[in-house]
Amino acid sequence: MDKEAVHVGIDLSLTELDVGVLPHGEVKQVADSPEWHSILIERLATLSPIQIILETTESAAAEELVAARMPVVVVVNPGQAVTLFGHTKIGEERCD
Repeated sequence: MDKEAVHVGIDLSLTELDVGVLPHGEVKQVADSPEWHSILIERLATLSPIQIILETTESAAAEELVAARMPVVVVVNPGQAVTLFGHTKIGEERCD
């Protein structure tokens, strides 16, 4: 049986990381601190995610994930993503 691909999303605030894992449905909120970054990296290494998406523009957590050689780290700025989506063919279609 093939193992399901694991995707991780991390929302960063000033003091916390909200971490979601698919397809497991696991959701966890941890402190945005070097100690929790290390714990998070250890946990993610056991899951072998194919994709990690972070919502932030600058983050020590993102830098630490890259330094830990996590397979893929994508940093998304939501303001830019929404603006760029509006300029796509899909963004121009009405869906109401």
